[in-house]
Amino acid sequence: QVDLFSTCALGYNVCINNGYVMDLEEDDLLSKYGTGISSAVRKDYLDACRVGGTLYGIPPIKDYAIQTAAVCIGQEYLDGIGYDYSSLKADDLGYAKATWDDINGIFKQLHTKYPDKFVMAIQDNGLSQGSSVDPVGGDYYGGLLDPQNSLKVEDVYTSDTFKEWCQRAYDWNQAGYISQDALTDDTGASAKVKSGSYMAMMACSKPGYKTQISGECGRDMAVFDVGDSFMSSSSVSAFPWCINQNTEDPVAAMQVLNALYSDPVMSNYLCWGEEGKEYKVNDDTSITYADGVDANNSQYYPNVLWMMPNPYVAHVWQGDPLDIGTQMATFNDSCGCKSKALGFTWDNSDVSSEYTALKNAYDQYAPQVVFGFTAPDEGIKQLDDALKAAGLDDYMTAKQDALDKWAKESGVQ
Repeated sequence: QVDLFSTCALGYNVCINNGYVMDLEEDDLLSKYGTGISSAVRKDYLDACRVGGTLYGIPPIKDYAIQTAAVCIGQEYLDGIGYDYSSLKADDLGYAKATWDDINGIFKQLHTKYPDKFVMAIQDNGLSQGSSVDPVGGDYYGGLLDPQNSLKVEDVYTSDTFKEWCQRAYDWNQAGYISQDALTDDTGASAKVKSGSYMAMMACSKPGYKTQISGECGRDMAVFDVGDSFMSSSSVSAFPWCINQNTEDPVAAMQVLNALYSDPVMSNYLCWGEEGKEYKVNDDTSITYADGVDANNSQYYPNVLWMMPNPYVAHVWQGDPLDIGTQMATFNDSCGCKSKALGFTWDNSDVSSEYTALKNAYDQYAPQVVFGFTAPDEGIKQLDDALKAAGLDDYMTAKQDALDKWAKESGVQ
């Protein structure tokens, strides 16, 4: 029996459409037993998780904004090629501000110095973590290419942004930076870097990200900022925590969920494990590995803090500022590009068959071009033709209609 779950793996809309989740305000469940949640999560962020006016999930408290295109490279490899990280100007988060020419130059040197390793642990995240394209409605089958200024739903896969990412992957692949197993190896990028067979990966950064990614990769990682700060329409509602519709005791489930958002003891157990076994507390209240434990043998290192309900009421990991929670809130509030559609959610059940067909078409045709095994012009045409045949235009029309209706009701122009 599962009572509480994050929708990260299944998808929020999928869980709603399939009836897996319950209305959290039914019988005043949230107002009576979730006061800690209401205190910890801003009302506008709660409202962003409403679908059709109903609140089915609570967003994890995290970086709703992202610093796109953070290229992370093992410091030992940079030292090996004699690269001076401090030669680049630092951004507001303290990371080196780089261009793609800078990164390509580094990659070339790494490939020459370490020919037995793969340079880039590539993922299908060029759009989701490397761009400011808004997957409005929760997917890229129609998105906002200029989300700060326009609510026009457009074909993402024929956009210059997507083509640029495909070209970049193709160039890296042709240069030998990418494993030829990329199409079939679904191991996470940080795990690949941790294995020692790969030297770099891309993600999105935030305050304290260097500590997080270094822990995930089991080595000191240098973070290069190649993108911009961005908050998409679904940044808040991407993967809320929900209560199973079939829970046997909704009150108890809400009480536990409330504790995970408000109780430091509960949050510490979930985020960090057991004190003395997995971590120990320093004099300044930060924590580090327990004696005899490190990144290689830890049984509970938190590489998914971004999914936890509220890690900011728990201890702070050594190396991060003690006020990381306040810094994260400021980072969100000061984001340079916030989508006009922030808070828009979409129940796509009326076009669920089209969605399934689109996903199947994407899974069949996208990997070859996304991972750089097919030239962009050829691969993108094959992909877009397949998406059009699967009903992309109808799906985009339905998404645009829903967005227009939401904008009118919300007073967004």
